[in-house]
Amino acid sequence: MARLYPTDAFECNPDSQHAAELKTLKLLASNLPNDYAVFHSQHWSNAGAKFTQFGEIDFIIVNQSGQVLAIEQKNGALQETEDGLVKHYGQKRKSVNTQIQRNIGGIMSKFSTQHGNDAKLDIDYLIYCPDHRVVSINGAGVDMCRTVDHASRENLTDRITQLLTPGSDEDTGMRDRVLQFFSHTLHIAPDVGAFVDAQHQTYTRMLEGLSEVIDHLDFSPFRLRVVGTAGCGKTQLTLQQSSRLVEQGRRVLQLCFNRPLADKMRRLAPAGVEVDTYYGFCKSTLESLGTKVSDPTSDDPDYWRRIQEQLMTQLIPDDALYDALIVDEGQDFLQEWWDILELFLKPNATVLWLEDPLQNLRKNPPVELPGFVAYREKCNFRTPATIAPFIKSVLGVDFNQKNQLPGLGVRTEALKDSAHLVKAVAHRINELVKMGFNQSQIAIVSCRGIQSSALAEATKVGPYALKRFTGEYCNGEQIYTDGDITFESIYRFKGQQAPAVILVDLDARLDQSEVRRHILYCGMTRATVRLELLYTEDCPWAVNHPELITNSANTEASFEVGHEVGDIAVQLYGEGRGTYIKYEQGMPAAVAQTQALMQTGPDEPIFEATFEYAGVLVRVDVLLPDGKGWKIVEVKSSTKIKDEHYWDCAIQAWVFQQLGYSLTSIALAHINNQYVYNGQQDYRGLLQETDLSMEVAELVPQVPDLIAKAQDTLKAKEPEIGVGQHCTKPYDCPFLNHCWPSDTRYPIRGLGGSKKTLSKLVNDGICDITEIPTDKLTNAKHQRIHRITLTGEPELLPCAAEFVANLDYPRYYLDFETIGPAVPIWAGTRPYQALPIQWSCHIEQAPGEMRHAEFLDLSGEPPMRALAEAMIHTLGTKGPILMYTSYEQRVILGLADAHPDLADPLNALVGRLVDLAPVARDNYYHPDMMGSWSIKAVLPTIDAEMDYAKLEGINQGQAASAGFIEAIDVNTPTQRVEELKTELLKYCRFDTEAMVRLVEHFGQAS
Repeated sequence: MARLYPTDAFECNPDSQHAAELKTLKLLASNLPNDYAVFHSQHWSNAGAKFTQFGEIDFIIVNQSGQVLAIEQKNGALQETEDGLVKHYGQKRKSVNTQIQRNIGGIMSKFSTQHGNDAKLDIDYLIYCPDHRVVSINGAGVDMCRTVDHASRENLTDRITQLLTPGSDEDTGMRDRVLQFFSHTLHIAPDVGAFVDAQHQTYTRMLEGLSEVIDHLDFSPFRLRVVGTAGCGKTQLTLQQSSRLVEQGRRVLQLCFNRPLADKMRRLAPAGVEVDTYYGFCKSTLESLGTKVSDPTSDDPDYWRRIQEQLMTQLIPDDALYDALIVDEGQDFLQEWWDILELFLKPNATVLWLEDPLQNLRKNPPVELPGFVAYREKCNFRTPATIAPFIKSVLGVDFNQKNQLPGLGVRTEALKDSAHLVKAVAHRINELVKMGFNQSQIAIVSCRGIQSSALAEATKVGPYALKRFTGEYCNGEQIYTDGDITFESIYRFKGQQAPAVILVDLDARLDQSEVRRHILYCGMTRATVRLELLYTEDCPWAVNHPELITNSANTEASFEVGHEVGDIAVQLYGEGRGTYIKYEQGMPAAVAQTQALMQTGPDEPIFEATFEYAGVLVRVDVLLPDGKGWKIVEVKSSTKIKDEHYWDCAIQAWVFQQLGYSLTSIALAHINNQYVYNGQQDYRGLLQETDLSMEVAELVPQVPDLIAKAQDTLKAKEPEIGVGQHCTKPYDCPFLNHCWPSDTRYPIRGLGGSKKTLSKLVNDGICDITEIPTDKLTNAKHQRIHRITLTGEPELLPCAAEFVANLDYPRYYLDFETIGPAVPIWAGTRPYQALPIQWSCHIEQAPGEMRHAEFLDLSGEPPMRALAEAMIHTLGTKGPILMYTSYEQRVILGLADAHPDLADPLNALVGRLVDLAPVARDNYYHPDMMGSWSIKAVLPTIDAEMDYAKLEGINQGQAASAGFIEAIDVNTPTQRVEELKTELLKYCRFDTEAMVRLVEHFGQAS
C-alpha cells in the first residue's frame, strides 16, 4: 500500500467537492505498492522579483529514487483541440496540457531555488480524465501515453508504474529532499480542521442508525416513504440502499430534485446506479429510445416541459424498466412526475421515497403515494450544538438535535441595505479564512434565486472569485465560473452542506410566511460547523433579534415533556379516534386543514386544531364535540394550575368564538402527581381536568386590549426597560443573557441571590462585581464574594483541612443519576418521581488506595431494586459516604420507602452520609465560580482539566436522563445504545472523581 501525505487526507476533506479526487486517492493508496509516496492536492507558490506564481496539482507520486510523477485529474466534460484537451470554466477555457506544464515548471523552479540551481527535479506528468472518453486518439494535441481517459481508467495504476518505476533506495538523500520539499508546502488549519473532522466523523457514524432502522423493516412490495428532518441521514441511507440493491443485481434509478445534488450523488453512488434529476432522466431516456435532443439553454423556459411531453408519447420497452427507484428531496416532486415514473418500474419494484416537508420551498402539495409505508425521523445529526438552538428559537421549528459537537456557532450582522452586501461578504470570508476555513469549505447561499440576489452580477467578492452556475451547458454538463467560493441559491444548494455557510439576501422581501420559514430552515441546516447571516435592517425575521434568544437545558427539556404529555392526551381523549392536525407543512396548511374539518361538523376529537384570527394564531390541544358545540381542553405538563394558564385559555376561547364557533366549555388538564401507573400503557387518571369556563368568561373581554398591546410591542423598537425580577417571572426570559451584562470579567449576576438586589446595581450602571462600592453590599454572602473577587485569588480556609483530617477510612464517594419522567414508564411509579437508574462510587480504602464501582442497567426493566442491592453490597457497613448536596440522601430514603425489606440497610447508609457542599460553601471560594457552589462551578477552579464542558456527549444531568431514556428505547440502534452507555458511565464517574479531587484539595488547606 502506498504511503499517503497527509496521512489523514480522507478525514481532512469532508466536503463533497473533492469526492472524485478522494475516490482516486483511495485507488492509488490501495493499488500502488509501498515503493511510492502519494501527495494529494499539492499547492505550490513560487515568489519572484515582481510577482508570485501559484498553482495546484491533484496528485504527486514520488518513488524510492526521488523521481516524481505529477497527475492532473480533470472531471466532467472536456473538449479535444489541436492544442490538447481543454476544460471550460464559464466563458473561459483552459488547456489541460498547458496548465500541468505550467505547474511542473513552477515546481521545478521552486525546487531549484531552495536546493541550488544544480539541483534538478526529475518530474514527468500524467493527465487523468475519468469522465471523458478521448475520441481523436491520434490527434496532434493529445499524448495518449500520458493520458488515461474513461476507456482506460481501470489501468490507471499500471500506467503510473510504466511512467514512474519503483526506483531504487540506494540514494535515499535525494528521495528525502523531495519528500521534505513537498511536505513543507502542505498548509494545515488545526483548529477549524478539528471541528470539521470531528463533525464529519460524528455525522457519518451517527447517521448509520437510520440505515439500521430501515434494514429491520420487512414488507413486500418494499415501498417506503421516509419523512425525515434535515441532517437525519437521508443521503447516507440512499447510498447504503443503492449499494445493497446493486449487489443484488437490481437495476437502480436514483432521482434528485436539483442538478447540483444529482451531480454530487452521481460521484458518490456505487457503480451501476443511474443518478439524475427528474428532467435529466426524461432527457436521457428519450435519447436512449432514439430521439435526438439538444442541450437546454437559459433563454428557453419551456425546454423541460417539452422534453416531458415528448417522453409521454413514447412506447416503453421492457429493457427500459427499473427494478428499484430512489427519490431524494421528494417534497419538491410533482404528482405527475410520480405518475410518469411509475410507468418505468417493473411490477413490485422497490421504491424508497425521501422527503422533508420543512424543506418544501415551492409550495408543492404532498405527492400521493398509495400503498407506501411511512417512517418518520426527527433526529438531526448534522447541526452542531451551538447552531441548533438558534434555528429552533428563530424559526420555531421542532427537531431532535442529536449532534453534541459544539461547532463554531452563529454570527449575525445587520446591514443598512443590500448595497453593502458585497463588501460585507468579502469581510466575512476574510474572517472565516483567518479562523482556518479553506475557501472550498465556505458556501455563500442566497435565500432567493441567483438572478434576484444582491450578488446577481458579482463574479468576485473582494479578492475571492465565486464558483457559480452560468446557466449554460456543454455536452450536458453544467458550466461554472472559475472560483473557489461556492455561490448558490438555496434552491440549488438543497441536499448539500458546507462547514461554513453565509446566508445572504435576508431583506424586506423575506416576509414571515411559512414558505420563507422553510427557506431559512433549509439554509441554516446546511452549516455543519459555522453559520453566518447577513441581513438588512428591514428584514422581518430580524425585527425582534431572535438570534439573541438562549434557552436553558431545563427549558429545552420542558419542551420535550410537553410533547410526551400531549401524546398521552391524544390517547386518553381520543381512545383511538379523532384527527391530529400536523404542522410539518406549515401553519397556514394546518389552519386550512382545521377549517375544512370544522366545516364537516365532525363527531370525533380534533387534536392541535389550529386557528388564526386578526393576526393571532392558536393551537388547541384537545377540541371535543359535545352535540351543542365544542369543548376546549388545554393540556399542561405542570402539576397544578398556574395564573398564566387562565390567560392562555382566555386567548384560545376569544379566537375560537371570534371565528363564529360555539364554545360550550373550556377546561385545563394537568398532571396528577398522586397518580400511580399500573402498567400496560393504561394512563387513565394521569391527567386531572378542571373546568375553567367561568374564570375564562371573565377574562375574555380583556383579551382584545391585551392583544392590541402585544401587537404594538412587536411593531415598536426594542424598549428601554431595566432588568429586574420580571426577567425570571413567571419564567426565565430567553433574552436574559442579552439584557443582563455578561461581557465583563465578573458580571453582576455572579453575586447570586435576589434579582431585586442585583437589578438595582445593574440599573445604576454597575456591570462588574469589582465596580461595586462596598457600602452598597449588606448581604454577608455578597460581601464575601466581592472581597475575594477584588483580590483575584481563591480563598481556602484551614477548617477545610480539619474536616478532611477527621474523615475515617474507608471513604466512599457516591453519586446517583436519576430520571423523573412526567409520563411514568414503570408500573408502581408516579409522575416526576425521582428514580435512581445509575450510581458511581470511588472507594478510598486507605491513602493512595483507590478503586471504583458502578451500576447501570439498560435492559429497560425497572433497575431500582437491583441498584439498591448492589449499592448496599458495595458500601459495606463502615466508613463515611461522601456526597455533594443532600440529594443522595433523598434518593436513598426513597429507595427505602419503595423496598421495605431493604429499609434497614438503606437507612443505615443514610446515617453514614457526609455532605461536602456545606464544607465547600463555608471554606472555599474562587472568583471564577461566579457566585455558584455547584460542583460544576467549583471543580474547574481546582483542576482546570476537570471541566464538565470538556466531556463529549453527555455532560449534565438533563442530558444523562434523556440519554438513559433513549438507551432503553427498543427502537434505538444497538450502536447508539453502546455510545450512550459509554457516555453515561463516564459522566457519572466524573462526578465521583470530582469529589475525590475536592477532598484532596481541601486537605491541602493551611
